[in-house]
Amino acid sequence: MSQVVGFVGAGQSLRVMASKTIADHRIPQWLTALRKLRPDLAVELDVANSRQVTAVVRDREAEIGFIEGPRAPEGLGSRVLVADELVVVVAPTHPWASRRRAVASRELAATPLLWREKGSGTRDTVWEALEIHGAPARPAAEFGSAAAILATARGGVAPAVVSRVIVAHELRAGTLREVPLADSIALTRKFRAIWHRRTPPSGAAEDLVELAAHIESARTNRR
Repeated sequence: MSQVVGFVGAGQSLRVMASKTIADHRIPQWLTALRKLRPDLAVELDVANSRQVTAVVRDREAEIGFIEGPRAPEGLGSRVLVADELVVVVAPTHPWASRRRAVASRELAATPLLWREKGSGTRDTVWEALEIHGAPARPAAEFGSAAAILATARGGVAPAVVSRVIVAHELRAGTLREVPLADSIALTRKFRAIWHRRTPPSGAAEDLVELAAHIESARTNRR
């Protein structure tokens, strides 16, 4: 697990765990809003994949966690903050980039893809969506970060399924192409706040969850 220190003050403290995507693309804005509300709060942010975040929260080693995935973890309290769309992308040189026929879910499941590591919320979401159409093919490669997946996909190695948030710049620049799907496969994951049921969020933790929900609701309404 990598560790990032947030803002540190002389008052109360809050330990937060977040999945990698949320830490890179969502937490900074949430913490900025929290700092305005609680300028003396000391925040410690640890970053891991969703399974690791869940384990830490279950062990009560963090007051609040933020994960991504298709469903809430059993035995923990949770709140959905926003839905996050996943898209299939390939390099411009990949055959799927120029084909006129959309890719069927069964074909996607049978194709070796670039996958995140086991425990990733992205992996769990994609696997659950594809296994309806048969056991997914053996991965072309597995990576511990979305950045590594994007770099490899740009090289034309294999298709990847990633968050639209993460790949937006590459799609605009044309370094990756989105592949349309032929049927209504549910490539959507949820961003969730999670906590131990015996210690529901209160004080700064509750403020952070409320701010995150408000910010994500406003972001969705602007689309």
